[in-house]
Amino acid sequence: MIVSNGHGPDPRVQKEAEALVEGGYDVRILAWDRESSYSPSETIRGVRIERFQHGRQSYGALFQTWKGLRRFHRFAYQAMRDDPPLVCHSHDQDTCRVGLRWKSEGRGHFVFDAHDFYWTWLTMGRPRSFVRRLGARLLKRRDRRYARIADLLITSSNGMGGYPGLAEHYRGWGAEPRTILNLPDIGEISSPMPDEFSVGYIGNVREVEMFDHLMSAISLLPADKRPNLRIAGSGRSHDAVKELVESRAQNLGIKAVITGRYTMDQLSDLMSGVALQFCVYTADRGDFKGDVNLVRAALPNKLFESAMMARKVVTISNSVMGDWTESNGWGWTCEPGDVENLARILVDAREEWEQGGHSFTISSEVPIWSQEAEKLRQLYADLIHQ
Repeated sequence: MIVSNGHGPDPRVQKEAEALVEGGYDVRILAWDRESSYSPSETIRGVRIERFQHGRQSYGALFQTWKGLRRFHRFAYQAMRDDPPLVCHSHDQDTCRVGLRWKSEGRGHFVFDAHDFYWTWLTMGRPRSFVRRLGARLLKRRDRRYARIADLLITSSNGMGGYPGLAEHYRGWGAEPRTILNLPDIGEISSPMPDEFSVGYIGNVREVEMFDHLMSAISLLPADKRPNLRIAGSGRSHDAVKELVESRAQNLGIKAVITGRYTMDQLSDLMSGVALQFCVYTADRGDFKGDVNLVRAALPNKLFESAMMARKVVTISNSVMGDWTESNGWGWTCEPGDVENLARILVDAREEWEQGGHSFTISSEVPIWSQEAEKLRQLYADLIHQ
């Protein structure tokens, strides 16, 4: 498996790797630790991990990222030449170049695991930039090519409620995707509720705007109805979000605890500071032509993590995750930027939480990872023995 982050570990990548180890496979993850934050090599629950470290490089710098990726690709390819695998499992588009080469040279199978639409990241924050739009167009072409050529294409969401997921978009390109939902492990199920009502976000902190909307909604509430805040996670916008939230929280007279990178083993403890999970991402992450919108097609794992730990969520309406939320009674939906509606939802959520004895009731059954793990093992068996 190849992944372009430091794998600290990356939850989806690690879960899939462990699922294959449980099926008798020998799995090695080759990761790009661009900030040199982790051990160069280690083994986690039977999965071997080797990290490429070449100086320190921050996320987001386009030219430096391109150069670093080229070096990482050479490292990954040589590592596979030294210990040849049956399958090169490329996580996200930016590692597919290695997988395609492995397949083209007849060395083994190529699996493309599309967590999301990679090209949409390029225009995030600067959707009108001509250079970034041009780059996104080129990346989209490559994405389509990889999807069609891969021996196995894995996506993370199917359509629901009339909203297309990642699988439907790839199918429209002539590919044949298989979906593996990014569900939490059963061990992440329990976490005590906080004593005071609080809104949280536990995940990758990529957007400032969504937190600006949240703080604006809280400012509309009476002082005695304002929730506390708990935010945890690293990401490109962590520092900016921390500065924004701490400043406005002080003016609003509420508590805000904001921390950085965490491991999945810490998730339950972090969620103990959260009653309601906030997931109303801004909706402009997508294709500049308007025919693809990643935010509305995606199905983030924090939706399932929240439901498993009896937290309700507020997420984006008119989307796959919004339909999952509404149809299962897992929370509320809201359009990005509709701070008045978000304020009303915060009031309703607090009332329901208080009436439930400082808890929410999750009525429908939450799907578990073991089901997806078995699906992945069967996909591999079919691939290798075809």
